[in-house]
This record gives sequence, C-alpha cells and structure tokens, in this order.
Amino acid sequence: MRAAAGRLSVWITLVFLVAPDARAERGASTPRERAKAIKLAHELETDPFGQKARDARRWLALWAVDVPDFKIQYCPEILGGTLAVRQRIRTEILAQTTYSSLAYVLENPGKAKSSFDVYRAGALGALHAYEVIVAKEPGTRSPLLDDLVAKRNAGELDAYLTETVKACPARE
Repeated sequence: MRAAAGRLSVWITLVFLVAPDARAERGASTPRERAKAIKLAHELETDPFGQKARDARRWLALWAVDVPDFKIQYCPEILGGTLAVRQRIRTEILAQTTYSSLAYVLENPGKAKSSFDVYRAGALGALHAYEVIVAKEPGTRSPLLDDLVAKRNAGELDAYLTETVKACPARE
C-alpha cells in the first residue's frame, strides 16, 4: 500500500506539474467535458470501486492536465498526519482529494477563488469516498480518516482544515 501511495503521489505530481506544455496544444475545456468531469468525480465519491472507476480516474487526471483554462493542485496534506501516515491511506482516497476539488472548481466558477474552499471540497469528497470504501471493506479503516470524519460530524473540520491547507499551494 505504501509503495502504491508513493507511486500515485509521484504520478500526480508529474502529471500536474510537468505537463503544462501539453495545455498549450489544445483549446479551453468544453461544456461537455466539464460536465463529464463533474459527473465522474461525483461517481468516484459514491462508488470508488465501480466497474469504470479506474478509467474515470485516468480520464480525469489526463483531462485536467490537458485543459489550459484551470489548474488544480494535488495536496494530500489537507488530510493532515505525517507523510508516513498518509502513505497508508488508499490511493483512491488520496486521488479523490484532487477530483473532488476539480468538481468544485467546475461547479462554482465564481466561488472557486478561495484555496480553502477548493481544498475543503477535496477533503469532503475524499471522506465521502472513504466512508463508502470502509462500508464495503471494514478492514481498510484509517485512524487519521476516522478522526477527520469525526471532526466533520462534530462541525470541527473547517477549523482543522484552516491549519492543514497552509501546507498546500495557493490557487492562482
């Protein structure tokens, strides 16, 4: 699991940071593409192991790199914990932080200026996917994510995220 999380982190970093040149090769995203991205991101929150989940993740990652009209940062630090603790989190959940942030940006073009709001959406989407995964596979529990679910349920998640998003890149 640790090696897979490390590979995902490296892959996402490379895709989102190295590929800006690819953005110049095409025009802005289309309404149809944006609708598809929103749909896939939300499907992954509610059915992270669906038949087409792997294809959805791949499409979202490649599309987000390809389109020049917005930029999403990968920031697993929003979940808190140390790197070693985050490396034990399922890669699907780590990736979901980015996909849920992407959906928020696409659904809220006027409101998505705040880094906090974008990263908050990523954390909430990842927690939703986590709850679905744990319901199907109870052995995949994460104390870090269980704590975040408890904070969310107690209305304390925003205060927690106010600190953790400081480690993330600011939105441009």
